[in-house]
Parts: sequence; structure tokens; C-alpha cells
Amino acid sequence: MDNQLIERIVAEIEKRMKKPVLLALTPAPGYQDEICQRINTFSHIRFSLFVTTPAQACHDLSKWRHLGDMHKADEFDINTLSSYHALFVPYFDKKLVGEIINGLFISEEGKLIHSALAQNIPVIALP
Repeated sequence: MDNQLIERIVAEIEKRMKKPVLLALTPAPGYQDEICQRINTFSHIRFSLFVTTPAQACHDLSKWRHLGDMHKADEFDINTLSSYHALFVPYFDKKLVGEIINGLFISEEGKLIHSALAQNIPVIALP
């Protein structure tokens, strides 16, 4: 084995050891830079990003790309949700809280959260 092959094997093992978490980028405003910097410190987590259509317009996606695979909401296969350890929603606004509490399926992120809850996948949110 050469060094390059060994490095690829080690990188793959490290990737598999990290818990997969789906990070949902929503259009909710606030502290984007601070939250992105904080998420960069989570070295034990392997992120994939679910980007809502409105979030594509209000977030600088180049800041988030390095975290993992990026999935646009309209292209995301909801059947793959069960492969994630948790759903992380760093931007949670009052409108989304009302949607979730009332069991409504209005927004892309609301549908995703309801699907995660229905599959007993933990939903983690920043207040």
C-alpha cells in the first residue's frame, strides 16, 4: 500500500465514525456568521445540508459548503432522512414554531421537521 491509499482509507474511517446530522438552513434571520463559526467546531459530526428555497436567497451558501453535501429542498429525498442521527435547525423563528406546534405542513422546513419527528429522529434547534 502506498501513502495515498492509506490516507484515503483513514479519511474514510474517520468519516464513518462521525455521526451524520442533517443541518436545515432556513430563511430565519440572525447571527448567521456566529452560528456558522460555532458549527465549524463540531468535529465529531458529519453534516449534510438541507437548504430551503427561501434560504438560498438570504444565506451566503459558500460559507456552508465545506460542512458537507448540500441538498436543495426540492431535490431532497425524504426517504433518506432515516440515515441521519439528528436534524439540526439553527434558525428557528416564531412562524416556524407556530407551524410545528399546530401540526401544519406549510414550509419546506416544517415538512422536514414533521417528517423527522414522525420517524423519531431528534430535532435540535437553537433558541
